[in-house]
Amino acid sequence: MLSETLASWQWSSRSNVTSDFNFDNHKVHFVFDVTNNLEKRHYKMESNFEELDAVKIVAVRGASTRALLLQLRTPPYLYVQRAKFHLAAYPPVIQQISLQKGAPFASSQVLVPIVDAPPEKKVNFELMFQVNQLLQTSKLIGETLDSRFYHLLQPDVTPHEQAKLVLERLGKRVGPCWDPVKEIQEELGNMKETLSSPRSVSIKLASGMTWVRRVLVTPTKVYCTGPEVDTSNRVTRQFASHSDRFMRMSFVDENLEPLSSVALSVPRRGGAQDGVDAERSLLYNRVLKTLKEGIVIGDHKFEFLAFSSSQLREHSVWMFASYAQLTATMIRAWMGDFLTIRNVAKCAARMGQCFSSSKPTLEVPEQEVEQIPDIEREDEFGMSKYCFSDGIGKISKEFAKEVAKRLQMEVVPSAFQIRYGGYKGVVAVDPHSDFKISLRPSMRKFASKHVGLDILASSRFLPSYLNRQIILLLSTLGIEDSVFEQMQHRMVSELNDMLKDGDVARDMLQINHAGEMHTRLIDMLAAGYQPQTEPFVKMLLEAFRASQLVDLRKRSRILEPKGRVLMGCLDETKSLSYGEIFLQVTPALGRRKGLRDGLETFDSYPIGSAANQNIAYVVTGWVIVAKNPCLHPGDIRKLKAVDGPGLRHMVDCLVFPQKGHRPHPNECSGSDLDGDLYFVSWDEDLIPLNTDEPMDYTSPGAMTLDHHVTIEEIQEFFVKYMVTDSLGVISNAHVVNADIEPAMARSTACQELAKLVSLAVDFPKTGVPAIIPQNLRPTKYPDFMEKGDKETYKSERVLGKLFRQVKDASLEKLPCEIPREDIERAFDPVMVITGYEEFIDMAKFHKNEYDRKLIGLMNQYGIETEAEAVSGYMLNLARQYVKRREDVVERIRDAVRSLINEARQRFDENADDMVDDDIYAKASAWYHVTYHPEHIKVSATGRPRISGELRKSMRRLFKLMEAALILT
Repeated sequence: MLSETLASWQWSSRSNVTSDFNFDNHKVHFVFDVTNNLEKRHYKMESNFEELDAVKIVAVRGASTRALLLQLRTPPYLYVQRAKFHLAAYPPVIQQISLQKGAPFASSQVLVPIVDAPPEKKVNFELMFQVNQLLQTSKLIGETLDSRFYHLLQPDVTPHEQAKLVLERLGKRVGPCWDPVKEIQEELGNMKETLSSPRSVSIKLASGMTWVRRVLVTPTKVYCTGPEVDTSNRVTRQFASHSDRFMRMSFVDENLEPLSSVALSVPRRGGAQDGVDAERSLLYNRVLKTLKEGIVIGDHKFEFLAFSSSQLREHSVWMFASYAQLTATMIRAWMGDFLTIRNVAKCAARMGQCFSSSKPTLEVPEQEVEQIPDIEREDEFGMSKYCFSDGIGKISKEFAKEVAKRLQMEVVPSAFQIRYGGYKGVVAVDPHSDFKISLRPSMRKFASKHVGLDILASSRFLPSYLNRQIILLLSTLGIEDSVFEQMQHRMVSELNDMLKDGDVARDMLQINHAGEMHTRLIDMLAAGYQPQTEPFVKMLLEAFRASQLVDLRKRSRILEPKGRVLMGCLDETKSLSYGEIFLQVTPALGRRKGLRDGLETFDSYPIGSAANQNIAYVVTGWVIVAKNPCLHPGDIRKLKAVDGPGLRHMVDCLVFPQKGHRPHPNECSGSDLDGDLYFVSWDEDLIPLNTDEPMDYTSPGAMTLDHHVTIEEIQEFFVKYMVTDSLGVISNAHVVNADIEPAMARSTACQELAKLVSLAVDFPKTGVPAIIPQNLRPTKYPDFMEKGDKETYKSERVLGKLFRQVKDASLEKLPCEIPREDIERAFDPVMVITGYEEFIDMAKFHKNEYDRKLIGLMNQYGIETEAEAVSGYMLNLARQYVKRREDVVERIRDAVRSLINEARQRFDENADDMVDDDIYAKASAWYHVTYHPEHIKVSATGRPRISGELRKSMRRLFKLMEAALILT
């Protein structure tokens, strides 16, 4: 559409067109005939309802009939097939439109639609990125972007910040902007009249966070998205002054979902659809060409830089807009020396190592680094050589304190996952070490002059959950179905009770501790807030409950209170024997007896400093240990937890022995100690009588080149991975075969699939693909996998029983609003403090700013409710984020945390110059603009009132309100 009454057409068919609005699967179909060279072909054009921006009845000038006008967000699918005819109902909105022959407006006919300003108009890259973003989401119309439009965006005509804000506001429109020049001029005029300074919706980020733009490349189009919040990495920190030249590029299908490997290859006649014995498709060539030629947006030409291992799984890469002073080649040279690596997959992985999200701490000169040997031993048959210390080193106790202080940690962790120069892995605290860090050869991946210590993660309390893979294996090993059913039933009961009982809510939140907002919610419940009377607390608890129930249905993610997820470490004291582990854990935050963790049966010891003392429990007895993904019955290891006085400084990590014929981490899905997290449980109901022998996880030999690895070879490897990416397909096949085979995960089919998963997991390091045979591909699926487009059957195994137990209880959506009457009832007159009126206007201003930025964040990621955004428990995200959900959820939590900190800083402004009475009045004003009926909007959020006990202490009231600033 060029305007409300003018449409542009590129192609037409008027022969026997029929339509079908299918309200069962939310799709609209159009079926029509096209005759070419005297041959009639039948086509079906299909779109999802979610892609419809508008549906209207229009009268075309010059035509005797009316037409159905559908405005789509993305191109429809086109099939050669017939569909049944069903006439859909539509609203009787009649208007006249004209049709004119359209002309291309994009600067590239390959990556479309990307527009550029005329050569004589110098428009800032950031603004051109926004323009393309608006164009690709149909907020702007390409044919309306004339020289007058670009003239307004020039810096000498409109200041950059004003132009940026105006484009942000255009993005909030419900429909297209038919006359952008007029609207921009009106917006600029409004700014001038109100004398308001431009305020961006961008959140002021916390330290260590950065903004990253992203481009999504589909088979036919390109979408500019973001910028998104991301944790910085070594490269983006080093070149922070060039941040606008970094960009992520992802390859997705037209629904913005992960590209299927099948779409990238055309099987040869008689060949299997495995992507290896196949010809390249046009889409394959499009992806490779885009990687090699880059992408131009405004005055920036982005070229391939590198990709991390997680990006490879997401089909995503880093791009950089090179210029004379800094190029992608220069950045790679700064990263390290990769010339000695002669395997393409390994070289790509080593480059990606520098892009791991991390937090910088302190520099460690080379002379303060100790080089220590690896611990290697042959197996009992003398056939394989195992490294027991693969990926782990040491850090001195004093230096660990310095690192923790730099990271503002209250408790010094026992282990850190690190990047240091070309080293990667874990360093665990050694109370007797005189060197800051001690590193092993297995940790060194390439040569680098970088001496900063970057931290990716640290040992800490993490709750444990069962999942489908672990349940399948335990069921194969003889654990009764009733054990899992009872665990799930207990969890669902507590999730229901938490909405009525604050104590139950605290118990559930404490064992599920998941970050800052979680801690605040626990504090609120402890301070007297109740879900029955506090609408915002109830809203957050509902989000938590709904998220947990969806996870139960889709993943069988059952809470295991008698367990943890822990970082693996090595027994440097040599006190543990083969078959033993050391396990010392801290209890859940504010632990109560109702948590059923069983820790009171074990010995406890004080840990931490005198100022911040805690206790930890040394678990003893039989435990099970596993590492995801786990598909072979031998991946579940039954080990003996023992006490070791020399290891009691190791807390919230899993200490493995360095003795024996094979490392226990390697027995668990072929893992190591470079940062892998292990599931461990001391629940007697889950410990089988006997276990199976572990599988052999020896990796195949990697191909070595006779020359230096080139960037072109790395680009080709990236596309090869996309073609052969079969991990999800193999894992699903394993679930199906384990469900139908009498021997379950011990069946021959499952054993073969387990080996293939190991190959697929190692592909990013070896380059050896995993090919699933046609006979192992499922033809039908169990009901719990919810494959609506496939033939399904009712599963009688444990996963089917668990699924049907919660199928109807889980919700896909939450109420979008807190009922107005609930907020009005919750307004507490006691919270009205004398003098609050003086601060009302500023409180409204900051509340509107908070709302505006939070809504912008929700729109960006497709979050439907404020409860999900603030709590960090998202039920659904926009489709392009589905495959990297866990990573994106962390980014959203980081963004919300930054928004909270920003709001807190606004509240604290001028606090040093204010007396207590004014501070209380200011807090009262913030409360007033949130809860008082005159300020409540249609989509309101609530700040909880303070319970009667707390009204006695206004100073305590203020502290709680300061901690709850996000509740605006």
